[in-house]
Amino acid sequence: MNNLKKIFDKSLFTITLRKDDKRLWNDGLNSLDYIPVLYTNESLDFEKEMLSSSQVRTKDISLMFALQGKLICIWPLSINSIENKTYLRTFTSPVLCPLFVNCTNQDIRKKLFNETTRIIKELNYVSNEVEFYLPFLNSINLNYWHSKSLKFAKKNNVDYEIFLKLDKSYDNVRKNFRKGTKSSIKQSERLWNVDILQTKDSITWKKFEKLHLLAAGRKTRSSKSWKIQYENLISGNAFLVFLTNNENEMVGGGFFTCSRDECEYSTGAYNRKLFDLPVGHLVQKAAINEMIKRNIKWYRIG
Repeated sequence: MNNLKKIFDKSLFTITLRKDDKRLWNDGLNSLDYIPVLYTNESLDFEKEMLSSSQVRTKDISLMFALQGKLICIWPLSINSIENKTYLRTFTSPVLCPLFVNCTNQDIRKKLFNETTRIIKELNYVSNEVEFYLPFLNSINLNYWHSKSLKFAKKNNVDYEIFLKLDKSYDNVRKNFRKGTKSSIKQSERLWNVDILQTKDSITWKKFEKLHLLAAGRKTRSSKSWKIQYENLISGNAFLVFLTNNENEMVGGGFFTCSRDECEYSTGAYNRKLFDLPVGHLVQKAAINEMIKRNIKWYRIG
């Protein structure tokens, strides 16, 4: 961290680490035009824990830049290490691009771009090549930082993800479903009871954990990662859709993480003995309805 301090002390901006002030990070998020789930404290903490419980050692150096006391940019960033190799990432993802808060003028954006590229160059002791990723930002245009960074890129790739644009009513969304999907939802509604967990209920949450364990056949995640997701649910930044049979046994469930504008299908668990029956369809229907209630703009399916 001494090397990092020396790098940050050279800055024209006041730099704060996310891990030292997560409330300030949330303030930065709320000042964005669009908040991707990947940038939320909830998502970053979860991804960090997923790495920490693997062979990868990770250090959270996510940065917030301020000028004259005003926060103007957030940048999720980590240093990952495995087998004596270190590299810059955003935990499990390539490095996510810095995002500017609303009303940041062109001159400050330019200075910040130069500042972030300086930091990358001075972190070359970590990695001399860095892969960046620009997530969906509810725009067909590249953001300022990414468009300026292209001149330094050795190569560029375009990745495709599935997003569902959420209308004000489920009926409008449903119009675009295939006939087979509509039929599976109807069948699922006859077979299962559906409910949504949004508040503290450790018994139901433990049932979901147990179902995940049975479906995977082994423990694939740390207890802390489950605790993080449960706390996210209690705080209102996530929800669990789950299905039960007539004996009140949980047969399937989906956990969804939300920002103000976007929702992501984060974890699913389904009874493997029921794979020939429509289970997940009803989970998706209930989740989409919940997203609409929350005025979420886009559902990031993956």
